[in-house]
Amino acid sequence: MKCFSRSTTCLGSAVIALLWGSWLHAAPPGANGQAVSESVVRHAIENVIRDRMGREADVRIEALRINAVAGDEAMALMASPEPGARVGRSIRFNLSRLKPGSRETLGSDAGQASHVPAGYALASIFVAADHVRTVRPLSRGESFVDADLVATRGEVGAVLLQRLPRPSDIVGARVVRDLVTGEVVTRSTVEVRPTVRSGDVVAVRTSVGPVMVQTQAVAEQSGLEGDMIRVVNRESRRALKARVVGPGQVEVVQ
Repeated sequence: MKCFSRSTTCLGSAVIALLWGSWLHAAPPGANGQAVSESVVRHAIENVIRDRMGREADVRIEALRINAVAGDEAMALMASPEPGARVGRSIRFNLSRLKPGSRETLGSDAGQASHVPAGYALASIFVAADHVRTVRPLSRGESFVDADLVATRGEVGAVLLQRLPRPSDIVGARVVRDLVTGEVVTRSTVEVRPTVRSGDVVAVRTSVGPVMVQTQAVAEQSGLEGDMIRVVNRESRRALKARVVGPGQVEVVQ
């Protein structure tokens, strides 16, 4: 910005620009003027990572940056990772509040209406979990045998944010691209047979107080045991978030 006079106009413009830039980079004020608690954001991120990679996964969060508002504490804070996110690097999470008394639903107007946007967070995510590595180079088209694999636990590196296959999921399956010795086996490197396939009619379990209720739904996503998938109630057409618990069986996540 150039100034050609000694008037205060230029100085005033510079101050306004500085204040405007500071406002853009500041966290948006909440209704109570406070930022959302870092511990609450960490809990929401850890929860969604374990939903995707397994409840037994150990999650380490580094370089957390939060741009979010403090809302009604009665509304649970939810974190949604960006599409195609990989652990072992920085991930953007959209944050929202879940209205009290609502279930977390997927792909439905009811689900969208039950969430209130709350901002976003950026963090580097590192995950240690049970996984399988190769013990020799494998070529595309080969089928895995027990001797090709070693089951271990530790950091999994930069893999997609999804549950890693177990040895029982892999043995007998075909390799879809060349693998090097020591590589983590993921769903993108092997043809894994899902426990539930998209389009399957599945038994859905859900708890209503102390009572366990079972109904039927149609799976709209494929998944291995432990995966979170979307299912649609055959009568109400409502989409729900559910965890695969066995062949043809899922349970609704509260």
